[in-house]
Amino acid sequence: MYPQPLTPEQITLIRRNSKRKLIWGIVCLVGPSVLFVASIILYATANLAYSIDVDSAVRSIINALLFFVGAITIITWLPGIIVGIILLVTRDRTQ
Repeated sequence: MYPQPLTPEQITLIRRNSKRKLIWGIVCLVGPSVLFVASIILYATANLAYSIDVDSAVRSIINALLFFVGAITIITWLPGIIVGIILLVTRDRTQ
């Protein structure tokens, strides 16, 4: 038979899901790169600011935390790009 026309509730649901896919697709594409750049900037700032007179334990903890942030962003970079592209391609472009 012929497909039935969509109800206003269905159209609203499709638009909401499309907007969510757009937002999450952009976050997945841009997020890891932004976090990586931010971790490098924070690493340089922390080592410059704490190079004068700070306990080495504090500096080591900050460096370890920033290392883990950088490692997580590198691990999630490629999957983030793949998932982001999939989310952007599969969203509905209904007006």
